[in-house]
Amino acid sequence: MSDKMIESNPKELVRLFEIINQFGSTCSLEFQIEGQADPLMGMVDEKIVPEFYDGDGAEAAIALELGTTTFSFEIEKHKFSKHISETQFTICIVGSEYAVWFNSGVIPPEGISIAKQ
Repeated sequence: MSDKMIESNPKELVRLFEIINQFGSTCSLEFQIEGQADPLMGMVDEKIVPEFYDGDGAEAAIALELGTTTFSFEIEKHKFSKHISETQFTICIVGSEYAVWFNSGVIPPEGISIAKQ
């Protein structure tokens, strides 16, 4: 099985975050700045609340509330990818000078199956 990230889209990622919530899992984050070896910011085992804002062009965005922190990613300015393993999701959102990695906690087989549909 391949561990490579696969290109995705914002609506699919919001769906994966919703599956994380549906199965009572949590999410961790690493915020990495280009050219720095260590993450600028990390968060562990927080509840995540996703929202997709459909707009025209640059107005469309994903907002992700992770614990008490909210992140907003304009769709036109980011690339999105995912990896679904047998037990968890890895999601990456890349901007011009940074990457934000989200890792779910354990997702049961039923949730993995839903995600792969």
